[in-house]
Amino acid sequence: MIDTNKVLKVYSGRPGCWCGCRGKYSFASEFTAEGATRRGYAVWPDEVSDRNVRMIVKRLNNNPNTKIEDDIAFLELDNRVYAAYLV
Repeated sequence: MIDTNKVLKVYSGRPGCWCGCRGKYSFASEFTAEGATRRGYAVWPDEVSDRNVRMIVKRLNNNPNTKIEDDIAFLELDNRVYAAYLV
């Protein structure tokens, strides 16, 4: 079970590349400073969404095919990739 309070950011996009070109990252408001440090530049206000974090974590928690590797929980479902990056 993934704890929403321990998720730095989530990703939702098409399979293939997770750089953001095929989807969208949303950061938890609590961890925007850490997110900026990890990626090397600022987290913009439009990238912060606790709602998106909760929705994607719920989807990951509700599916038994969710995998966790290297502090990333992920799932490919309906030609879509969902991921949660843990703190």
